[in-house]
Amino acid sequence: MDCATKNGRRRLERCLSPLVATAILISATIVGGIMLYQYFTQTINSFTSEESLVFSIAVRDLGSNQAMFFYTIRNTGTVPVTISKIIVYNGADVACNITVNKFLGAGAKFSGSYLATEVTPSPGMFAVIEYVVNGQTLLSKPVPVTSS
Repeated sequence: MDCATKNGRRRLERCLSPLVATAILISATIVGGIMLYQYFTQTINSFTSEESLVFSIAVRDLGSNQAMFFYTIRNTGTVPVTISKIIVYNGADVACNITVNKFLGAGAKFSGSYLATEVTPSPGMFAVIEYVVNGQTLLSKPVPVTSS
């Protein structure tokens, strides 16, 4: 096969056919594209994985300044969280702190109750969850406390 000419003279050398060269370039491009796709997919997934807590809390007035709180927390996100405590507010004031210290994996749920003294339930009470994810302490969105 003629691959090159030098000074008007033909040189016979071994070389790749254009078809084989094209096949090698297409294969290298496909492999490189797959590697880039996997890299960016993993990078994006690490930024979009998040915690998502579904939280409900109810209170029952027991009289004599005592109240029983019933709560349920579900982690519907993709990363585990540690629930530190539930903070119950009565207006702008903290009515009580419910210490939980519970690890919740992705998709896990737990329920509990807490007897609070020196608390009188009132309309407008709300609660937030203090939780830790990836070493960072965060607060959930406020959730109204319902009466049971």
